Amino acid sequence: MINCVIVKDCSRFGRDYVELGDYLEQLFPFMGIRFISINDHYDSDHEEGGLDIAFKNLVYDYYSRDLSKKEKIAKTKMAEQGKYGASQELYGYRKKPDDKHSLEVDPEAAEVVKEIFAMRLQGIGPTLIARKLNERGILSPTEYRISKGLPVVHRHRKGNPGWNPSQIDAMLKNEGYTGAVISHKIGVNPITGKTMNRPKSEWIVVPNMHEAIIPADDFKAVQEMRRREPDKKKPVKKIFYRCGICGRTMYSTTANLYCSRKYSAPETECAGIWMKKTEADEAVLVDLKIHLDAFLRKRTD
Repeated sequence: MINCVIVKDCSRFGRDYVELGDYLEQLFPFMGIRFISINDHYDSDHEEGGLDIAFKNLVYDYYSRDLSKKEKIAKTKMAEQGKYGASQELYGYRKKPDDKHSLEVDPEAAEVVKEIFAMRLQGIGPTLIARKLNERGILSPTEYRISKGLPVVHRHRKGNPGWNPSQIDAMLKNEGYTGAVISHKIGVNPITGKTMNRPKSEWIVVPNMHEAIIPADDFKAVQEMRRREPDKKKPVKKIFYRCGICGRTMYSTTANLYCSRKYSAPETECAGIWMKKTEADEAVLVDLKIHLDAFLRKRTD
């Protein structure tokens, strides 16, 4: 049970002064929680919120909003100038040592990118391309970065994640391989505050900002092949099950769940793993009940 919250100053707890006021004036007093803000010299056990703390919260809120606007303007200017702003460089490239906002070709990874596009132009689909790369032991982008001692932004899978069809398809439609810098693909919903994908019409694309790995004609030919293919995508359903070996999302059929490496890496240990949906749901329900019982016992002790 929490009975005290200590923060450096009120802005570290929250910068929406209305919401922060609700916590200080209503929620915390109701729950008997003491609130201490060190830099603001505020202790709810010795003084009420009053106008002083409310005014400080208002200033924090205004400062946060103003800073956010300035950051957005600065990032938009960088994007319009064609500066590369992502924390992790596009596979096939590396950041220049003297300019972190510019890319140069990584010869080793670039050869893999060229091979992927070449196979696609030969009519080979993403699933088979992924399988061929996995069979030859070519490191996936994540494992390649790790092998070079480079930081990885997202790594939630266990072991070697390998190549997969979605990854191949994302590379095949990435215009960055023609030398363009693409920015503003992700935005923030002003209502929910959650990130969202912006429509392509809102992207900022600046061509010829770095050396192209794939000629523009080849890239257009691949896009034309992708457009001619029938759309096999089904409505996306959220799948919460992951493979216990590689950590990948489990694919779902009407009755069963199976590891997504079944087609892209059929010789791996987890490629043959599958489970009935009903059994998976029952297993999760049993485990959930165990954790809930343990939590309730701890609360009553």
